[in-house]
Amino acid sequence: MDLTLNNFDKALKDAMDAVIFKSKQRTTYTALLGTGDGSTILPTNPNGSRRPNYVWARINLTSGVSIEQIRNTRVPNTYGIEVQVAKSIADDVYEVIDFQPTQADAYYGGTTIAQVGEHAQSHGYWANDPIFPDTRQLPPLRTGLLQTPGLSVHVEPYRQWAGGDIDLTSFVPSGANEQKLVIVCWNQSTNALAIEEGVAKTVNLSSTKYNPFTRDEVLDIEIAVELTTSMVVRLYKDQTRLDIWDLVYDWRQWFGAETIDIVTGYLIDDLGNNLIDDLGNLLIGST
Repeated sequence: MDLTLNNFDKALKDAMDAVIFKSKQRTTYTALLGTGDGSTILPTNPNGSRRPNYVWARINLTSGVSIEQIRNTRVPNTYGIEVQVAKSIADDVYEVIDFQPTQADAYYGGTTIAQVGEHAQSHGYWANDPIFPDTRQLPPLRTGLLQTPGLSVHVEPYRQWAGGDIDLTSFVPSGANEQKLVIVCWNQSTNALAIEEGVAKTVNLSSTKYNPFTRDEVLDIEIAVELTTSMVVRLYKDQTRLDIWDLVYDWRQWFGAETIDIVTGYLIDDLGNNLIDDLGNLLIGST
């Protein structure tokens, strides 16, 4: 073995790394969430408050079953879930590593589960199942379909608007093979829903009922200054119900903007309002 100074330093470092790595290897155990009484899973502090990020668990140790409070930021707090646990290197507390592999399909494979406990931490940015916000998840002035199929849509509350439905039947084009874009809006002056219509165009509805529009065609529709836009909806000849793909564009971010301030670069509406500020009001639902 070559133990010149450089090689000796490397050999010593490798040996120390191996010792450190081995010390960090953790013994894993299986555990069931909950105390075993059929319902208790969330521990409390002496003052009665919840102990955040901790659950009761029955750990299958070599010496037998141990009922303990363990840290859980990995899986839903659902009674009876089988998980893998190990002691944390940082503070020697048992913590959930993941689902037991035999249980994984039930939670990652799309299988329906009747009851899933609180699990907000699992949807965080660095968690195992992150969820990223999308504009359509923001409720204010959001347009959506009704539970009963038809040609009406529901618009969520926003500012003075308390929420309600509007029927689009009268806007369905009558010409053969025609389709049309309409924009569902909220009239700030009357506090009522309104519709701005695009121009009907002829398409081949016999081959497919989905003939997409472009954003330029949407932008060609003039929006009155008192209207706040919500959703661009596609209608076609002989249509009797709306489907999710007929809600073409979520148009809440535009609000009828027609110009861009050359100094600030902000979108400006016909009244000179800065629509970036208006968008912020939309997101928080302020007036």
